[in-house]
Amino acid sequence: MNQSDEELLTNARRGSQAAWAELFDRHQGRIYRFALRMTGSSGVADEVVQDTFLDLLGGGLRFDAGKGPLGAFLLGVARLKSLKLGSSGRTGADDRVLDGLVAPADPALDLETRERHRMLQGAILSLPEQFREAVVLCELTELSYEEAATVIGCPVGTVRSRLHRARQMLLERLVEKGIHGVH
Repeated sequence: MNQSDEELLTNARRGSQAAWAELFDRHQGRIYRFALRMTGSSGVADEVVQDTFLDLLGGGLRFDAGKGPLGAFLLGVARLKSLKLGSSGRTGADDRVLDGLVAPADPALDLETRERHRMLQGAILSLPEQFREAVVLCELTELSYEEAATVIGCPVGTVRSRLHRARQMLLERLVEKGIHGVH
């Protein structure tokens, strides 16, 4: 039987390890990728995932299903934790940011493509936080504008505006680095 997130959360808080494992499996990957892309650090991303789920299971987080899905709520929590933990000195993307993004057969193409991804990730990490989170949520995590607005806690129009400005800044930064044909 496929239980809803709300049912799983209730059962997990009552001690069901199976419900807890299912909740974790459903959401940890997205939270990890979000935190990794926001901070550029696999260590911080691991910590964000752990702290988010510990707070959820421990009852420290009060989820209200009437305000949106659990996944968006958890990304909102992960957002705040990423901002807090990631602000302690980002040094750029580590190699795990690129894991699984590219696997072409041609090794030369792989090197070139990986370098482009590295430059893109560096450009994303260099964006001010409000623009970076719009890109990560809408472009990389593929949330709708409405879902991203829920996560950030702002109007949909603000998400659209930030994303538009972020795209402009990214294009400028990539052109400065000699990457052309990016749209």
